[in-house]
Amino acid sequence: LDGPVGMALDHAVSLFIASFTNDVVLRVNASDGALLDRIGDEESLDCPEGLALSPDGRLFVASFLLPHLSVFDPQSGAFLGRFGALAPQPAQPAPRPAPSLAGAEDVAFDSEGAVHVSAYYSSAVYKFDAQSGALLAVYGQGLVSGPVGIACDPSSGDMFVSSYRDDKVLRFTPGGAFVGVAAG
Repeated sequence: LDGPVGMALDHAVSLFIASFTNDVVLRVNASDGALLDRIGDEESLDCPEGLALSPDGRLFVASFLLPHLSVFDPQSGAFLGRFGALAPQPAQPAPRPAPSLAGAEDVAFDSEGAVHVSAYYSSAVYKFDAQSGALLAVYGQGLVSGPVGIACDPSSGDMFVSSYRDDKVLRFTPGGAFVGVAAG
């Protein structure tokens, strides 16, 4: 390990650990810590931080220096592709730059299986359809300042987002409506 950041647990058997500095995710035995696999490399990951297992079993990894998530088969370690790269916006009278997942810190799935990504530089959270990769919503803009962590409340489906620069945790509905300050 070199700069361990995010973790995900697979049925209490495998623990996946994002190793920030060496651009890999380590899969270790959750019981004894024995190394089972190294997932990813400098081509597919760049400063990985957050990771989560999707309801269908894929491993989604947020790399701080990439504009997309990387998706892997958690058992074989096979790279399955990029996810959530935001396409440039169509030309408008005053073109504006497309939002980017650069600065992605964490990833979580809501109770419906949608993917939520906290993006530090955008000070926003992006919600994607987990199957198609379509952008469903952008939320938290003007409310979160440097979002880093994100978690889903399994009972309500609400999303908790840590706002690093203003020392708060904010609560949003799965659709992105602001509910209130949860802590801070």
